[in-house]
Amino acid sequence: MFIIETKQFLALDAQSLNLDKSTFAKLRVSLKKKTDEFKFVDMDKLCIPLVHLPEIDIDLFKDKIDSIAQSTPPFDLKLSGLSAYPDLIQGRMIWIGVQNTRELRELQSQLEALFYPESEQEYKPTLPLVRMRNHHNVTDALSPYKSTKFPVLNAQKIILYEMTSGGAYPAIKPVLEFGLTVELP
Repeated sequence: MFIIETKQFLALDAQSLNLDKSTFAKLRVSLKKKTDEFKFVDMDKLCIPLVHLPEIDIDLFKDKIDSIAQSTPPFDLKLSGLSAYPDLIQGRMIWIGVQNTRELRELQSQLEALFYPESEQEYKPTLPLVRMRNHHNVTDALSPYKSTKFPVLNAQKIILYEMTSGGAYPAIKPVLEFGLTVELP
C-alpha cells in the first residue's frame, strides 16, 4: 500500500519545446534494454522546477509570485545533454541540462526567497524527461546523448504544479499560471 502525498512546486513552463521525437524513440529503445519500468513526462507537462514549496496556503503568496513574474521579461534558455538524478549509476530520473543564465538564477532566487529567506542552496536547473520506477544504471543508455543539443526554450511563464505521489510514478497537474512580462509604467 502506498502513502499518498501531495506537494506543490513552481516551475518554468517548457511545454512549447519542440523535441525531436526520433531522439526519444531511440532513447526509449535504449532504456527498454535495461527495464520496462520507466515513464516519459507528458509533453504538455514539461517544465523546469524552480522551487518546491513548503506546506502553505498558496493564496497568501499569489500576488507576490505574480509581482515577480510581472517584473521578469521572457528569456531564452539553451538546453543540452542528458543525465540522471541522483547520478548515472543510480538513475531515478533522466533530465535535460538547462543553461543556468543570470535571468534564470535571479528569477529562481527571488521565488526561493519568498518561501525560504535563509536558503543558501545552490540551484541546478534541469528539465525532467523520464521517471524510473526504481534506481537503474543508465550510463550506457545515456552516453550517446551526453552532448545532444536541444532547441532553445523561450521561458514565458511560471506554473504552480501540484505533484501527487503514491503509485509507481508521481502525477503532476498545473494549478496556476503567472506570465513573465515587464509591467509598463
